[in-house]
Amino acid sequence: MRKKMTAVVLSCLTFLTLVVSAFAAPAKASAVTMDEMITLSVQLLTKSEGTYNSINLNDNGAVSVGILQWHATRALQLMRSVAEADKTSAKNILGKTFYNEVMSASSWETRVFSSSEGSAAGKLLSTNAGKSKQDALAYSDVQGYINAGKNYGLTDAGVLVYFATLYNRGSGVAARILSSAKGKGSYSSITLDKLHQTALVDRGNSSGYYTSRLNAAYNAVVTKGWAGSSVTSGSKTTTAPQQTVDVSDFSDSYAGKYTVHASSLNMRSMPATSASKVGSIPNGTTVTVSSGNGSWALVTYNGVTGYCSMDYLVKAADATTTTAATTTKATTTTTAATTTTAAVTTASADASVQTTTLTTVTQKAEATTTTITEDRELTAIVGSPNAAYSSIYGDVNCDGEVDATDAVLLQKYLNGCVFLNYSQLANADCQRDNVIDVVDVTVILQYLIDNLADLPIA
Repeated sequence: MRKKMTAVVLSCLTFLTLVVSAFAAPAKASAVTMDEMITLSVQLLTKSEGTYNSINLNDNGAVSVGILQWHATRALQLMRSVAEADKTSAKNILGKTFYNEVMSASSWETRVFSSSEGSAAGKLLSTNAGKSKQDALAYSDVQGYINAGKNYGLTDAGVLVYFATLYNRGSGVAARILSSAKGKGSYSSITLDKLHQTALVDRGNSSGYYTSRLNAAYNAVVTKGWAGSSVTSGSKTTTAPQQTVDVSDFSDSYAGKYTVHASSLNMRSMPATSASKVGSIPNGTTVTVSSGNGSWALVTYNGVTGYCSMDYLVKAADATTTTAATTTKATTTTTAATTTTAAVTTASADASVQTTTLTTVTQKAEATTTTITEDRELTAIVGSPNAAYSSIYGDVNCDGEVDATDAVLLQKYLNGCVFLNYSQLANADCQRDNVIDVVDVTVILQYLIDNLADLPIA
């Protein structure tokens, strides 16, 4: 009788424990909308990054601003869009000199702020226009992060939100962590727990700097019950915030000829990454921009009119003009770049002469190595590479493979024609010497003709 009573008591306790656990644990969401994922991701990132008026005067060689700490030229684009929305207030807040720079500068890749400039920028960004523009841009950017995760094959809502917080640190960082978490499996098989544990021990977190952010993201997703939940195409709101972005801040001051610097630049029906795609423009194409706001441009190509991200458009004049400081030495480099581009094109057209052609390019590139390394202002356009942002060494355009286009893009960077982000810089440092120069171009070319077995080299 005693044994039966004990069994009954244990059964009751077990039942009660399960009931309590059911109420204590968050219920798993059956499906999560894109809007819900973006909203939570933005909330997580802003807690880590900043407020509307946050200004980092010198963030690794250039200024960072706002709720997502937009860096360098993206900071310029944001401030210009705010100024365009209310020019009178912007002039009063920034002052004539600073305002004119914001409205006319083509790049802030090495621009740092003084204390007074930081204060003025903070005031501008905390205006109603400043807050509205930041909200829209943050929503648009984070949606891009999540879409990048979907492109990898991620389908778990919790994993996608966590991935977005990783992607904010750099596409190369996110790709590296995702690849490690995947192992020999598929991207779709990655769980939230696996991704979190992989991120915690990633080399980019060797000092534990990101641990609190990673834990916050993990706990937020778990609390929502989104781990293991699918994504639905529905939305909590009838219109996503970034879709309501108008073009009242567009100005013809951005009008002119621009060259596309992307493998394929999407044209969209509205200035937002969530807008429908209406066409695409190939890399290297010169197009006419009729107006823009620093972040988006109105472009017509092949009879189709749409909006393109200005992150991948370079003013035609800028693409053919090197920095004023690069005099005779820069001219020598430009010649080498032309030779490189022509040689690589020839090699692609005729595979039978690829080895001979690339060897010739390598020899010519090596001949200019001393010239480039003596003129360090060429390699200071963005700053020194950081290995923590690397994903695939040699993959300068971050398309997932190393080919001749990476060598050409790197040479264009050395000429001052294009800018590289942190992930691109890290991938370009093929010698792991924290310097980007023509030797890295040579190393990529040597790798392509199988003279090197692997990248990077010591």
